[in-house]
Amino acid sequence: PISYLTLEDGIGQVISEDDDGGGDTNSKLELAPVSADGSYCVNLTSLDEKGGIYALSIIPITETSAPAATE
Repeated sequence: PISYLTLEDGIGQVISEDDDGGGDTNSKLELAPVSADGSYCVNLTSLDEKGGIYALSIIPITETSAPAATE
């Protein structure tokens, strides 16, 4: 199955979406922080409505986990 991932803001507007950014049929979203406050909704489903078993990982990037800038 092809996964389809969306991120919505607190009023249901899609901020970002993807179906194959993680390679092959895997979805991946990489976003800069939008706001420290507020509610967001992550939706993970099948693009072709066949369904399937999915795993979801959310990894916040902090100043200590961000890659170092190179000059």
